[in-house]
Formats: sequence, C-alpha cells, structure tokens
Amino acid sequence: MLRVRTPMARFGYYLYKKKNTAVDINDPKSLANRKTCLTFGNRLRYKVARDLKLKVTQTSNTSQCLKMLTTERVDVFFGPRPELEDPSLKDLNEQLVRADQPYMTVNLYIYLNEKHSELAKKLEQNLDKYFVTVE
Repeated sequence: MLRVRTPMARFGYYLYKKKNTAVDINDPKSLANRKTCLTFGNRLRYKVARDLKLKVTQTSNTSQCLKMLTTERVDVFFGPRPELEDPSLKDLNEQLVRADQPYMTVNLYIYLNEKHSELAKKLEQNLDKYFVTVE
C-alpha cells in the first residue's frame, strides 16, 4: 500500500457528554473510571479510552453510543464533529455538549495500491487545494 503524502482532511476529535451532567469534559484527566462507548474495531478510540482510563462498552455504531450517552448509560463519548453532528443524529445532538477544544487532531489519508503510484503523485499535487480542516 502507498499512502498519498498530503492528507485529504484533518479532523478534531472531541469529548462529548450529556447536557447538565457533572462530568468535566474540558479536563480529560478527571475522566478516569468514567464510562464510554466505543464502536467495534476503532483503534484510535480504544487508545484514547486506555489513556484516559475509561471503562468501555462496545456497540456496532455511533448512533447506539449516542443513545447510551443521552440515557446516561455512559458518561462521555469521543469522536470527530462530522460523525457526531451528522444531521441524522440531530435529536440526540441537541442533548449533548462538546468540549471547548479537540482532545486530539487526526489527519485522514488516501491509501492506494502501489501500482497506482502515478495517480498518487497527481493527487499530491492537487490535494493542497482541497485540504479540509474540520475542528
């Protein structure tokens, strides 16, 4: 696999909580032993949960996690704004609060088979024009 050097996007990953709960999402170190929900197979979220010493429940999708957050079955959730603030999740999002700053920022890259190295070069020349930062 060949990674195109220029990222196609950069996402801010934020901590979220239900409105009017006593959880301080702006102080991540205070979240030790709190409960979170993770979607199966997301290595980045598992690493963050481990780093913050969160107790983990797994589900198959973000919608289930947000439902658990709004019903206070979990205390916090971690994810990028485009995923969590999807218009289809509007009713759930109205019950949530996002941390003031992203906990981390992550680049999203395009990967191609090595036989497409010429395409990778063309993409690298043009991606700077279209690079998106979502924070």
